Amino acid sequence: KAVTLAFAKLGDGFGLAELGRHMPPAMAVISGVDPRPGRGAFQNFLCLLVCNGPGAPKADGWLTTIGLGVAGLQQHDPVEVDEMKYPILVRTQSLVPDTEGAGRHTGSPSALVEYEPIDTTIEAVFTSDGTVNAPIGVRGGGAGAKAQQFKRNQNGEIEEVELSARVVLKPGERLVSICTGAGGYGIPFQREVNRVVRDVKEGYVTKERAGKIYGVVFNGDGQLDAEKTKALRNNMASEISCTEVEPG
Repeated sequence: KAVTLAFAKLGDGFGLAELGRHMPPAMAVISGVDPRPGRGAFQNFLCLLVCNGPGAPKADGWLTTIGLGVAGLQQHDPVEVDEMKYPILVRTQSLVPDTEGAGRHTGSPSALVEYEPIDTTIEAVFTSDGTVNAPIGVRGGGAGAKAQQFKRNQNGEIEEVELSARVVLKPGERLVSICTGAGGYGIPFQREVNRVVRDVKEGYVTKERAGKIYGVVFNGDGQLDAEKTKALRNNMASEISCTEVEPG
């Protein structure tokens, strides 16, 4: 049965998908006492990897957006500087595959950050919006992934942490931050094929998601299968119809 998608009559050059939320543990306010000689107490906020760029009519979401009021102007902390200024060790900082808001233009993916204190105890305070409700897409675009946050204990086991929390980390314990993805703009299988191929090569999207969501098929050698891609996309197009309605 065909699915009908209804779009507001705004034209194709207006609006954005929903912005990813910010202030997960990767942007926590941390405090404690630095055990290194001559240091003492410290308190400041981190700005490790957080993305949150929404899909737009003419472009994919920026990885550096962070939040609407920032819009890409704020720079992320260099890991080496944070480790020099504070008694922490950043174990992981990377993008998470298959977390982007799918669309003709994609929202940025989630980012994974994991860090721990060194030879001291620290407190981290954060409010990780987007844990309950994911940022939604527009004009047929998909939602980005929800935020998640965890505390990893000294045995390596993890427990989920509330979205707004004050977490105490002892030596050997880690805080795990996964920020939201952001919403996508437009119907995913209308995304340019070469962009999907690039996304797969860069590790943003797996081959399985490329086929299921974007209608782009790869052969056994990992190369684009143009004929199967065309057939799959034609089939996807036959299963939906689109209409525009007056806003409001």
